[in-house]
Amino acid sequence: MLPTLEELQKELSKIREELQNLIEVRDRLRIELDEVRNRLNEVRDKITATKNRIKEINSRIEDIRRELNILYEEKSRLREKMSQLYREIRIKERSSRVSTSMDVDSIRRRIEELEWRIITTPNLDVETERKIINEISMLERTLQSLLKAQRTSLEVLDLRTELDNLRSDYSKLLDNIKRMKDELNNYRNIKHSLKEELSILVDELNRLKAHRDKVKEQLSKVLMQINELRVKMRDLLKALKNYQLEEEKRKQMEYLSLKRKVVEEKIKKGERLTLEDLIVLYYGQGEESESGGEALK
Repeated sequence: MLPTLEELQKELSKIREELQNLIEVRDRLRIELDEVRNRLNEVRDKITATKNRIKEINSRIEDIRRELNILYEEKSRLREKMSQLYREIRIKERSSRVSTSMDVDSIRRRIEELEWRIITTPNLDVETERKIINEISMLERTLQSLLKAQRTSLEVLDLRTELDNLRSDYSKLLDNIKRMKDELNNYRNIKHSLKEELSILVDELNRLKAHRDKVKEQLSKVLMQINELRVKMRDLLKALKNYQLEEEKRKQMEYLSLKRKVVEEKIKKGERLTLEDLIVLYYGQGEESESGGEALK
């Protein structure tokens, strides 16, 4: 059984309402999809910036490590140099020790006294003169030892000055090493924080991608439903148009049928037919032939 005009109109109204609702849903989904895509771009930019920052931090960490290696090498060199100086100082200090209670001036005066005695006392016995000569020789050796010790003391003083300078350089070097290590630890902490931030951003990126795909899938289904409803609406509009055409044709047939009956009555009565009567009679026969032809088909 064919649907009535009222049924077709109700169905068309229902489809239009559904279509309007789906179009609203489609528009909301498109806005949501644009927002998600914008957020994805923002997160991607942040990820790129964070990765670049981590790359910069890694480069700086490598620079600091190279600088630290140079400082550690310098530290080893200074330690070796200080150890060498310390050993040299100890050796010189040990070699400069002289067991005597006399100083240089006293020894020189004593030598002069002994030499003067030999010169001024020609009648010294051999034993006394031998003892004086031996004492002078001993005093000369002691004097040379003391003079050498004095020179060595000066050298030791110079070495200790050099050692103090090295200790000062070593202390400054240790300060630099500590500063560099603190800077290295600071960059490592920054890198750790950036990696945690990057992990959060990647998780958010994956979540947004999943959400985007879900919205795209929903939008695809809604677009498919909209297309299906539009096809149905076109079919309904076509059916309504055909229904209206058939209704107009039926009304025309009813009108012609009534007019023809009037004309036929006039013919039976032998009344004069007008031009309009002839036209009605002609078209009425044509419609009957057409109807008959449709029936035969």
